[in-house]
Amino acid sequence: MVLRNTIADLYERRFKRIEITEDVIFDYHDRTVAIMERKFESTFYPPLKKFILLPKSYDHYMADPEFNNALSTLQSYRRALFTRYDAVDSIANEVQLMIRTETKSDD
Repeated sequence: MVLRNTIADLYERRFKRIEITEDVIFDYHDRTVAIMERKFESTFYPPLKKFILLPKSYDHYMADPEFNNALSTLQSYRRALFTRYDAVDSIANEVQLMIRTETKSDD
């Protein structure tokens, strides 16, 4: 019963939380890019052979509350996502161990 509950927890709760956090991250990533497209300058970067966005003034953007808020929020959600990945990894390892133990006892 413990094995079944642990697997159910993974699929019904843990993976869902990861999916929701990933969706929020994609949303904040899009918001951050939109800010950068409005406020940064598109410049061709020869080593990459493509255009990149560069701030017109680093000091200005270091103090820009909209840009800083978007970046710090994105960073916070990414940290939360990595924490959730680690928890799922740990639980998945436990499930593997439980399965091995249960299948050995059935032999």
